[in-house]
Amino acid sequence: MKRSLIMAAIAMLLAGCAPVSTKSINAAQDLQGKKLIVTNHAIPDFSANTAGKAMFGLVGGLAMISSGNELVRTDEIPDPAVRIGNRLANDLAQNQGVTLVPSSGLVAPSGSSADLIKTYPGADLLLDVKTYAWSYMYYPTKWATYHVFYAANIRLLDGKTGDVIAQQTCKTDPVDPNNAPSLDELRANQGALLKKFFVQAADTCVSNAEQQILNLASHYKAGAPQVVETQSIATPVSTVNTAQPTLAEAAASPQASAAPVTQVASMSSSTSQADTAVLPLAQNVATQMGCGTVQPNGDSTFVASCGTYSVVIGCDGGQCRPMHTVNVKNDE
Repeated sequence: MKRSLIMAAIAMLLAGCAPVSTKSINAAQDLQGKKLIVTNHAIPDFSANTAGKAMFGLVGGLAMISSGNELVRTDEIPDPAVRIGNRLANDLAQNQGVTLVPSSGLVAPSGSSADLIKTYPGADLLLDVKTYAWSYMYYPTKWATYHVFYAANIRLLDGKTGDVIAQQTCKTDPVDPNNAPSLDELRANQGALLKKFFVQAADTCVSNAEQQILNLASHYKAGAPQVVETQSIATPVSTVNTAQPTLAEAAASPQASAAPVTQVASMSSSTSQADTAVLPLAQNVATQMGCGTVQPNGDSTFVASCGTYSVVIGCDGGQCRPMHTVNVKNDE
């Protein structure tokens, strides 16, 4: 157990980040109409912690980071922070009336308030979600089985001053220890199960933040039907040079099939050559947001189901970006 904790600590140190003290939003805080941008960060180091590597101390820890980063690249494991940021932003728009402004895919050089304000000028609010540790590791009492660890800092900042409005550190392990997978099971099908666990971890962080620091009625664990109105959404842009994900929606996004897609235009029976060319780019955007399979919607746009709502993705000039969400009612 001690060796596993040491390896996890090494991963956190290499990520260059630390937990933050919890601060809840002031009940009198008025966010109505304020412009909010979701920040972007480089994908952090991933620690693939195995019993064999753990035997070699710091050298083994560095090997875990190297192996983990290669896994993230080859199996295209999305950073859960992207899902957390987008879902929190959409709920703030719905419940607090903020106006979402695209980040234009800009990546902040660091998580400092000064860098964030400089990278995203013009925002009244900055929603900054940064993963500082993610990994898989073996159970010390049963080396053949593995669990997953995820930790992120979630901050809502004043976009002008950098002052903290609300913040929280989320730490979670989504694996049931009584039904823990083997390493082969965790990594099978290009990490499908691993992706699923990180989706669950992200949704736990969303639920915790909404209930504990943002004073929002979280609907990710509640059973009440949700309606998402049309709105702008902020997420990284997918371009021709972006690595394309392997589609394993059922594992990577368990909510993707929870509600039908609401189409905003009739779809032709055959996909145009132009749509075919950019479809992988549109799918990459949908996958980053934790949504399901995209479907052509005409005029170089696509629709993807995201559980309680659907998102329209527009593609132009070799780039794809989300345009707005559309209503989906669970009882329809």
